[in-house]
Amino acid sequence: MPTNLRTSLLAPFVAVIVLVAAVFARAEEKKDAPEFPREDVEFFENHVRSLFVTRCIECHGPDKQEGKLRLDSREAVLAGGENGPAVVPGDPEHSLLIAAVHYKDDRAQMPPKGKLEDDKLAALSRWVKLNAPWPTRNATLRPIVAIPEFKITPESRDFWSLRPVVLPPLPAVQRTDWLQTSIDAFI
Repeated sequence: MPTNLRTSLLAPFVAVIVLVAAVFARAEEKKDAPEFPREDVEFFENHVRSLFVTRCIECHGPDKQEGKLRLDSREAVLAGGENGPAVVPGDPEHSLLIAAVHYKDDRAQMPPKGKLEDDKLAALSRWVKLNAPWPTRNATLRPIVAIPEFKITPESRDFWSLRPVVLPPLPAVQRTDWLQTSIDAFI
């Protein structure tokens, strides 16, 4: 059998194997990840994710783990740190995270720069009562990257797309008998 024919027959076979492996891997991933009601995941996205990213990830994220605690994935939150699981899904009274943010425990008062506002405390407690929902897609939190302030300088105003629109002068044409509009002169 010629090499080109063998290669052309092998490529689709390999593609099918890779596709089947990906489907099985995705099915296995879905089996391990709990499914949460859409409105519970939306609650996490609207109230908890930004709180974790802005107030927690700096000390409990991928780069730094105070107390060996990470708060950038559901698995990490449930695994906890040195003191045990940070969250007991459905039970805010026995969740170390809730005790820490309410400043109930002298050992761990989070965030250390000051207690959270009451609405944020209520949101975290509700999130735990909802069994700590987390989206299955985009499961790891990422820190917010500051976007540098954008300013238009006098030099940048000279860029072609920032200049005001003006009518250009019409080009000179040798024969004008075929011109029907001024745009025709540009052809």
